[in-house]
Amino acid sequence: MRLLIKSGVLFLGAIVSFGAETQLPPLAEAGYRVVKTCDYRSARAARADWEPMKGSASVGVARAGRRSVVEMRCNFMGTTIDRASWDTDVKFDASKCQGLRLRFSCADTSPVAQFSFYLRSGKGWYSATLAATETPGWTTVTIDKAGARVEGKPAGWSRIDGIRISAWRGSSADTSFSIADIGVFGENAQVAVIRADSVGRTESSKAIAVRRYTRNVTQYLAALDIAHRVVSDTDLEAYALDGMKIVVLPYNPTMPDRAQSEVIRFVRNVGEMLCFFMLPERVLEAGGMAVGKHMKQEVKGQLASMQFVDGVLPGMPAAISQQSWGICETRPVEGKNRVAAYWHDEKGRSTGRPAVLVSDNCVHVTNILLSGDPETKQRLLLAVAGRSMPDLWKKAAAYGVDRIGRLAIYRNAAAAEKSILQAAGTNKDVQASLAEMRKLSAQARELLGNGRFVESVEVSEKARDQMVRAYCGVQKSQPGEFRAFWCHSPFGVPAMSWDEAIKTLAENGFTAIMPNMLWGGIAYYRSKVLPVAPEVASKGDQIAECLAACKKYGVQCHVWKVCWNMGTRDIGGFPGRMKKLGRTQVSFAGKSMSGWLCPSHPANRKLEIDAMIEVATKYGVDGVHFDYIRYPGEEYCFCNTCRNRFEKGIGKTVTGWPGDVKKDKQLLQSWLAFRRENITSIVAAVSEKARQTNPKLAVSAAVFPNLTLSRTSIGQDWGVWCTRKYVDFVCPMDYRPDGTWFENMVAKQKGWAGRAGMYPGMGLSTWPPDDSVIRLIDQIDATRRLNTRGFCIFKYGASEARDIVPLCGLGITRKRE
Repeated sequence: MRLLIKSGVLFLGAIVSFGAETQLPPLAEAGYRVVKTCDYRSARAARADWEPMKGSASVGVARAGRRSVVEMRCNFMGTTIDRASWDTDVKFDASKCQGLRLRFSCADTSPVAQFSFYLRSGKGWYSATLAATETPGWTTVTIDKAGARVEGKPAGWSRIDGIRISAWRGSSADTSFSIADIGVFGENAQVAVIRADSVGRTESSKAIAVRRYTRNVTQYLAALDIAHRVVSDTDLEAYALDGMKIVVLPYNPTMPDRAQSEVIRFVRNVGEMLCFFMLPERVLEAGGMAVGKHMKQEVKGQLASMQFVDGVLPGMPAAISQQSWGICETRPVEGKNRVAAYWHDEKGRSTGRPAVLVSDNCVHVTNILLSGDPETKQRLLLAVAGRSMPDLWKKAAAYGVDRIGRLAIYRNAAAAEKSILQAAGTNKDVQASLAEMRKLSAQARELLGNGRFVESVEVSEKARDQMVRAYCGVQKSQPGEFRAFWCHSPFGVPAMSWDEAIKTLAENGFTAIMPNMLWGGIAYYRSKVLPVAPEVASKGDQIAECLAACKKYGVQCHVWKVCWNMGTRDIGGFPGRMKKLGRTQVSFAGKSMSGWLCPSHPANRKLEIDAMIEVATKYGVDGVHFDYIRYPGEEYCFCNTCRNRFEKGIGKTVTGWPGDVKKDKQLLQSWLAFRRENITSIVAAVSEKARQTNPKLAVSAAVFPNLTLSRTSIGQDWGVWCTRKYVDFVCPMDYRPDGTWFENMVAKQKGWAGRAGMYPGMGLSTWPPDDSVIRLIDQIDATRRLNTRGFCIFKYGASEARDIVPLCGLGITRKRE
């Protein structure tokens, strides 16, 4: 029996399917304000409103029941363009909403690698990926502001003056899609999440962090069905928070003075604040908090969980698991606040350091709200919101009871139980889980009816856990697969030894691990090539530790290297020396990128090759695994070494460096080929030398999903690596949660990989928190339908080892049938 997940997920593109309808469903959503209907009587009118990119796209009109809607036509056949795009002028205020939605229909998405949505504001853009699926009818696609990227210097969400929609080439075939009813939602919410756009308006590390941590909060709120609006701190003017009851500051280390004043006014006179980590001093003081210093963990695992004090914050569970690297050490102040939770280390010992403090109008968490352990973090948000909006507990309890059986294709517990029981046969474990689910469901409904909402929420969560466990237990395993996890930490899973971590994988049917043991400027083993991390002296050679466990339990070890990128740690001044020696990358604008080594510099090339070969020869590993084997983007690298080597290669001087490289089409093609060869030649050299040492060694690479785009944008021509047998397999990083997009993309990647192995990468830890294991099962099923014979999951951490891997072991990766 094959059980599929076809339900939508709230992310940058949430999907709500309306089935095979031939007309647009009615707008029945409260608080949905349409800003552009996209209705046109003629193609001429549509073309006048939507300006297509010349040669790449055209505009027509399609029928949607009684309505005529704009049709976007992608002209990929016989062209070489990267994307088809359409622009339209439209003025509206998107500053006080949760996000945008639009109606979408496309009968064939296979020629498109990705749909993108852009909002123009002043001299910049806000951009997001549209998780648009192939469907015979219409879907509603959601764009969450919290995860939108910033390009250029936008004037603010309040000053949107244009829309761009792009379809990125996936193959040389034409297709078309239709859109309608572009609008905003969440304007009537009473929870405001303030995004710190002022911290960085480009793709800087801080801007990326702001987007990530804001999205963590909004995804948890969405999973609780709590309406919220996302407000930029650049849009936060007087009275912008009127009507709100709670303001959330996910990561706001700095704020414009005007924004600070508005938040202070709100907290002192109107509502409540939930804030995380570092904030401006006067904002924290308005919430009754005393500003403390920033403290990094002294040893790994020192800040492993928040343990709550009974009764201080009603509705909280006993603990929240969170492996924090540091905290903003806010202090308790007598008469103003109380400590609601303390940090404990990975052995359960209290550090005595406050994790959560509570005042009359503020709850402050001394670290960022990270991903992982989603249920307890959702409960934290619910407990805080419930202080100002007590009705939320009743709503959450009703929602929790209703949600028990809503998983995969099922919309209620009765349907899910019937189907799972039929598939279970004589499986007593599944039967027991369903029996426990029925008992807990009855308790949750009774508690809800008696007004005991907090308890009802807790019991509903346990009931759903049993339903999910039963669902996982009836999944079928497929023997002979390559089943791997990427492990980002060189020390393995927090609070587990390498032996324990690898044993957990083996017992649950996983066959390989890819541990991240070296970067461009650091090694976590006894290297003679790269600077060695100081922890190696006290904790030992991490490749040796991991490999010993892998050999003990029969799990393959493919050591993962981050190429060119030196990481964030400064070991012995190595990054500074590289910059001083002119070995780091330089942008088109002439700005040094101090953290990345230049792929054309001979010394850097030797360093990359020698480091990989050292691992291949010193240890009996099963493989070496490339990551970041690319450029950061189209703007890199234009350093003097690149110029000299490029000019030597083409046999002439580029007088207008670097501008002529982009202006001259012939020169541009030579430049792109130069970049590709810089990367490909490293893969070839490592492959040849490694196999001379050990013919059985597997060489592999984590690669960008769309080969067509990555060849141009980042110089990563992984199709050539497969064709020339430089790699044994590739793992495209297909991290989007949408199942239809995933399956379409994997089908393309199989063709690009040819006879080489192709094990799709699944972004488990990057997905929204709700039902991650259900989505994982769906994507594993897709790899089996496409016969990839394996997959790789990002990433192996504490919550994955504790929650996800054992659930997979019940069925989808079970060791024995």
